[in-house]
Amino acid sequence: ENPEEVVSPDALSQILYTSGTTGDPKGVMDNHRNMLHNAMRLANALHISPEDRITLVRPPSSGGGVCNLLLALLSGSAIYPVDLKQVGLTAIADWLQREKITIFHAGAAVFRNFAQQLTGAEKFPDLRLIRVGSGQIFDKDLELFKRYFPNSLLLHILSCTEINTYRVHFVNKDSPVPDGALPVGHAVEDMEVLILDDSGNPLGVTEVGEIAVRSAYISPGYWNNPALTDSAFVGTPDANGRKIFRTGDLGRLQPDGCLEYLGRKDFRLKIRGHRIQAEEVELALLRMPGISQAAVAAYKDAYGDDRLVAYVTPAANEVP
Repeated sequence: ENPEEVVSPDALSQILYTSGTTGDPKGVMDNHRNMLHNAMRLANALHISPEDRITLVRPPSSGGGVCNLLLALLSGSAIYPVDLKQVGLTAIADWLQREKITIFHAGAAVFRNFAQQLTGAEKFPDLRLIRVGSGQIFDKDLELFKRYFPNSLLLHILSCTEINTYRVHFVNKDSPVPDGALPVGHAVEDMEVLILDDSGNPLGVTEVGEIAVRSAYISPGYWNNPALTDSAFVGTPDANGRKIFRTGDLGRLQPDGCLEYLGRKDFRLKIRGHRIQAEEVELALLRMPGISQAAVAAYKDAYGDDRLVAYVTPAANEVP
C-alpha cells in the first residue's frame, strides 16, 4: 500500500558533498521538487520507456547514481548495476550484449577507455543510447563512437551538482566531427542559460563569459554556508520562483542557441603575462597520435613564476 506520509516539494531530500576545483568540500542541498524535475526532463529528452534497460555505473550514494535510479524507476525501466572495478572494462562489451542494455551511462574517460579496447567484432543491437558526462568529448571520441556504435546515439550532457542537467547534445553516425571539443548543446525544460561578464551583466551571442542558469529548479544553497550561497546564487527569486546560479564555467552561445563549454573560469592560467586556457593545451596534446589522455596544470618554479606542466597517458605501451 502507498504510505500515508506527505512530503513537501521543498523538503530537503539530500546533501551532496563536492569539492569542485577548490579542494574544500561543500554540501549542496537539494529538495524533492528539483530531483523529480531533473528525472522528468531527462526522461523526456532521452525518450525513456518501460522497455529500456539502463546501466547504474556510479554508486547509488552519488548524485549520478541517485539520478539514474530515479530516472529508471519513475519511468518504469529496468536498472542494471555494474561495478566497473570488479568487472573490468574489457568485460563490459559482453555484459552490455548479454543483458540487452539499451542505455549505457558512463563518464567521458570511462567511455574513451572502453571504446579504445574494442576491436570492431562486437555488436550492440540493443544499445540505442550512450549517455556521456563528467568531462568534455573531443573529435577523437566522436570518431571512436562512429566506428564502433553506428546504430546508436551519443548523448553528451552538461550538468553540475547545484542544478543537475541543464544542456544536452545528441550526435549520430552522420553528425560532423567538430574541430576540437563537442558543444554541449541545447536546452532542456525550464533551464535558461545566460552568459555573464565579471560584473554579472548579460553578454551577447558568441561572446565568452561565465555560464549562469536561471530556473525554479536550482539547489536551495550550500549547507551551513550562507556566504558561499550568496556568492553563487545571485539575487532573489523572481515572480516565477526562478533564481540564477553562476556555475564558474566559461562558455558562449552560438547563433543557433547551442552552448559551447570552454572550461572552468578558474582554470584560466596566466603564464608570462599571457592568459591561457588549460583545456586548449590539453586538446592540442590529445590531437597527437601517441597520446590518449592529457591533463595540464600550472606550477610555480624556483623563481616563483608559473609554468605549464602536462601529464599524459600514451596511446600504446611506448611512451611518445
